[in-house]
Amino acid sequence: MKRNRRHTLTKEDCVVAFKQYLSPADCSSLRKWICKREGDVNLFTTHQGRALYSPYVPTSNIYNTLKKATDTCSVLQTCTGIVAMGEHYILQSGMELYNSRNSSVQSFIKSDCISGRFGLLCEFKCPPCQQGLACNPYTGLCGDSVFCSKENSPIPCGKGSIFGGTCPVEDGWQYWQGSCYYIHTAKRQTWLRARDLCRRYRDTDLLWLTSPGEKEWLVSKLPKASFWTGLYGFRFCTVLQWSNSQFPFAASRWLSVSKWAVGVKCCVQLNAPKGSLTAVSCFRKALWICKRKEEGIVDFREFRGYYLAGTYTSNSTQQSLWEGLQLCRFQRSICNGVEMIKGEYRTIFATRILLIIGALGDKSTAYLKSPCPPEHYGPECQGSCTCNRIENCSPFTGECAENLQCSQENVAQQCQKGVINMKCPEDPGWWYWNGSCYYMEETNSLTWLEAKNYCTAYNGTDLLLLDSAEEKAWVTSALQKPVWIFSLGALQSDVEKSSRKNQRVMVSPTKSTAPDSCDQLNVNGSLNQVNCSSLAFWVCERREGDSMFWKYSRRLLTKPLGGDTYSSLEFALSACILKADCSGVTYWGKRYIPVTGKELIFSKNRQDAVYLRSACSKGHYGAYCQKKCPTCLNHTVCNRLTGLCDGTVTCQERKKLELCEYRLTSKFCFASWKYWNGNCYYVPPYGVLNKSEAEFMCSRFQGAQLIKLNNTEEQRWIAKVITRKSWLGSLSYKLQSNSWIMPDGDRAAPRWGFKAVQDLCVQIEPVSGTFISFACSERASWICKGAPGGTRDLQKGFNIAPSAFEFFEIRCLKVWKLQRKNAKGTTAQDQTQRFYT
Repeated sequence: MKRNRRHTLTKEDCVVAFKQYLSPADCSSLRKWICKREGDVNLFTTHQGRALYSPYVPTSNIYNTLKKATDTCSVLQTCTGIVAMGEHYILQSGMELYNSRNSSVQSFIKSDCISGRFGLLCEFKCPPCQQGLACNPYTGLCGDSVFCSKENSPIPCGKGSIFGGTCPVEDGWQYWQGSCYYIHTAKRQTWLRARDLCRRYRDTDLLWLTSPGEKEWLVSKLPKASFWTGLYGFRFCTVLQWSNSQFPFAASRWLSVSKWAVGVKCCVQLNAPKGSLTAVSCFRKALWICKRKEEGIVDFREFRGYYLAGTYTSNSTQQSLWEGLQLCRFQRSICNGVEMIKGEYRTIFATRILLIIGALGDKSTAYLKSPCPPEHYGPECQGSCTCNRIENCSPFTGECAENLQCSQENVAQQCQKGVINMKCPEDPGWWYWNGSCYYMEETNSLTWLEAKNYCTAYNGTDLLLLDSAEEKAWVTSALQKPVWIFSLGALQSDVEKSSRKNQRVMVSPTKSTAPDSCDQLNVNGSLNQVNCSSLAFWVCERREGDSMFWKYSRRLLTKPLGGDTYSSLEFALSACILKADCSGVTYWGKRYIPVTGKELIFSKNRQDAVYLRSACSKGHYGAYCQKKCPTCLNHTVCNRLTGLCDGTVTCQERKKLELCEYRLTSKFCFASWKYWNGNCYYVPPYGVLNKSEAEFMCSRFQGAQLIKLNNTEEQRWIAKVITRKSWLGSLSYKLQSNSWIMPDGDRAAPRWGFKAVQDLCVQIEPVSGTFISFACSERASWICKGAPGGTRDLQKGFNIAPSAFEFFEIRCLKVWKLQRKNAKGTTAQDQTQRFYT
């Protein structure tokens, strides 16, 4: 042992070995090292429930005892491990580890690495595997979701092949050593388009290569053609990199690229069967290869409070979520979901996902298998989600999953009944089944023609026309008495008959075609022809896709619902459907805004529009769409919500939609008056009066008076439009109990009614809307209120143009103030009367 004079000895020193001596040194210094282990070391790590895969296993590799198998495997360089299956111990030469789904199967993998490490020098740490198992020391993969296509074989995966359970189940996807590959051979695309199509799958990109073996395997699977890879270059193709930035490009002989591109940028193709790589223009069209990792992929989406309707798979009941997910992955295309209700997990091939209405929803969760990210759905993930909340997008339809809702009482019958679709009319009695909405009337009776007119008042709706035995069975299961359905022979024009026949085919049509006979569907499913003028219940049918929104150009609904705005009309309509108080979507400032309210407002911006939410057909409105619109004139339109001819009210605001409500004018109000919720309001910009003067001033307008506040909404609106304390005429009973500020400044709820006090009157504060008690002789601003139309009579009496009325009012007020100075000993009413005289 020699000491280095430059080193100060400490208790935590390490020893460095030189050729002829040892020397203490600082442990944090960088040096080479020497490892040592005992000669008799167990090189085998145990993997419960996993098996090594080899394409071919000779009978000489099968032993009866573990001791003989381990002794032989230890000396054979080609032996990678032993698989114990029953009474046999089988030597394997493969490195792929898969899930045998049999806890009695064990693999003993030969490796220099301790459990939890992998790599040539055991330099890498294993990722976490399910059930606390160690990863494959050769590949670093867990093999949790890799399965064999043939089970119950006496040798590991005999006569079978392994597949990745998280790989998409669509045709064209293949598995190899921890990765999934999609070889697209149908249509050629440019490099950018091909990359976009790959990225529509979750965690997927154009092909990147990591080993010569991977390249060789791929070339063996490809037809003779050129395929886009994820390799591209810039700076005249002198710098190359993979489109998947997680894998840096490292130049090597097996990745050598022949450059044929002449532009600044280039993209690389893999040519089969040669296996060469060629850089060409990215605008060329070619086939392509997508790739994604098999492990670490989220292949199930969780929907809390939802139920899956469909067909349960074999052995569907599982004890845990992990077992259910693994079984569904193994079952591939016959399973697409796992359903949990009250702690029980079942695998299922689902056709619908429904939100459960009731307490059962808190104990239910649906797990849907999907290779697509939430914003895409459908074959090859080509569909784009239209749900405003991307995470809630249904993998089946691309719409919001909560569009379909099922009451908890019908879950036991797989929601065959009691299903509501938010895209069906909101009126009670409408139900949903298999892509259509149905209205079943069970209270009132009508003739066939009256029932038909009742149905057609809804947009895209008519009497039920049966088109399948399944539909017939579903409808009759809900019937209590015979009902009218669509009749091909009764009271129909030839054109309508032909159109309806082309749409669908009648099930079990009756033979009689008498024009005065119409079809009735009985409870037992039979069809009868009865006189069309007799009375019966009826069933309406409406396709789910028929419009629920009507566009009104240059019209607005002015009350934004929450703070959400959307750049896409589909997202905004989707958000509106899910909100009970949403009455439409307003397009304003290049954004789509869900709104509430019912009155259509005219906009000065030509590009503005509103999409009004209504299931009624043209010319109808109201409950069950049974009211008819009046004839509207002078550029007004019938409002399908109220039945009024809207268009006389204009929004003067051009920047913020939320300010429209405070800047409304009406053709039937003075230009200086404001409009809100069916009334005209005058807020003077100057001047103060006592209470009596304010009342007299407002009374000079026919039909107007000092304002009486009716509700808190009106109170809120008034507080926003005034800038000074203003007199109120009176309060509704509901508002009299609100908090007041007394003259001494104390807040209190007075025990006396407003009318009982003779010397105190009410004012309202701006912004807050607080009511204040003041002496009636005090002076303040005021607010006049009148119905539209009546406030214009005074203008006609004065014979003054609307534009000149405000100037007239200013001049009159100046004269009035001058007269008030000279008037002494007269009442306020006499002074005001003298002013108008």
